[in-house]
Amino acid sequence: MRFDCRGGSARPPLSQVDLQKGKQWVINYYTALDTHDHRFASNFFIKQGVLSFGNSRTTGVSTIQEVMDWQRNATKQIDHCIRAIYVFHEQILVQTTVTYTFWRGETHQMDCMTSFDKLPSHRKAKRAYIYADFTPLFEKFTKNAGPRPSA
Repeated sequence: MRFDCRGGSARPPLSQVDLQKGKQWVINYYTALDTHDHRFASNFFIKQGVLSFGNSRTTGVSTIQEVMDWQRNATKQIDHCIRAIYVFHEQILVQTTVTYTFWRGETHQMDCMTSFDKLPSHRKAKRAYIYADFTPLFEKFTKNAGPRPSA
């Protein structure tokens, strides 16, 4: 194997201000998500933002909000535990463990990795990719809240 490091000049490290802005944005994002904030999508995504999870891709603030509302209607509670936050110049990576509690008390827990395309200083993300297997959850969401809204 060969590794060639002759690329352009390295970017300077993030400032402490940008690092803290990125981390605070993540905390605000998951707090809004877990507290069922009905302005969630418009507060955290640009107008044509993209949310991808599992094999699902949702584009646009109103459609993202519909999908979030669908999940909320299917569950009694959603609780994210942030395990790690990695803030970069144009991306934020977040490791979480999420627990879904359904109306009859049953729970489903899973680990996720989310990649946000956003600058730490910007208020909204362009894209969020959530890496996890949502297949069993989509079945429960559909059973409890009907078919998934169209993407």
